[in-house]
Amino acid sequence: MALRKELNLYANIRPVKIFDSLKHLSLLKLERIAGVDFVVVRELTGGIYFGDHILEERNARDINDYSYEEVERIIRKAFEIARNRRKIVTSIDKQNVLATSKLWRKVAEEVAQDFPDVTLEHQLVDSAAMLMITNPAKFDVIVTENLFGDILSDESSVLSGTLGVMPSASHSENGPSLYEPIHSSAPDIAGQGIANPISMILSVSMMLRDSFGRYEDAERIKRAVETSLAAGILTRDIGGQASTKEMTESIIARL
Repeated sequence: MALRKELNLYANIRPVKIFDSLKHLSLLKLERIAGVDFVVVRELTGGIYFGDHILEERNARDINDYSYEEVERIIRKAFEIARNRRKIVTSIDKQNVLATSKLWRKVAEEVAQDFPDVTLEHQLVDSAAMLMITNPAKFDVIVTENLFGDILSDESSVLSGTLGVMPSASHSENGPSLYEPIHSSAPDIAGQGIANPISMILSVSMMLRDSFGRYEDAERIKRAVETSLAAGILTRDIGGQASTKEMTESIIARL
């Protein structure tokens, strides 16, 4: 969290797409995950995680605080992403209860006026959590605040059946970006050569596209990953026996 704040990494981008050759790993029925291809855009430097945390002997409170500017920039980011996709933004809040969510919805409506080619939908967070399991293919670009995004992005990660193939990016406004797999460092398997490298490799693909504008190279990497998986080159977490090195070399050979 300190690194996010120091680098002002306000926008976390997490794509959720299920590879055809890995659909059998999903915890959901195949008809539920057909066509799943969406992006979770999470506000990363504001909200309750960065507010005051007061713990007393018999009372506790956490302050959830958002400014107009913080909400506006993350929602605008989501609309910019949606313009290059199916052009649907689903803004997720708890507007029926929370003051911060009332502001969130107001700002979303105002930003939407600048993007007449993009459809804005609103969803309460509890309903969104249900839809992510019952009808995940309905989503294109999801945008939400820090706490809700933390929960929903983790929920979305189970759709693919493995964390090992899911990349992410965190962007600042005018400074650096951070690209990383969504999984943990997994110290329990360090040095064994069995970790799945795909989430890291796809994070590099995101970096080439988003930070360097090398769209063709980014797509080449994604295609190489897809063809390697389709050829049955699989690490242990996705039902195969390939080592980290073998998986990586297979992808490189297909570039």
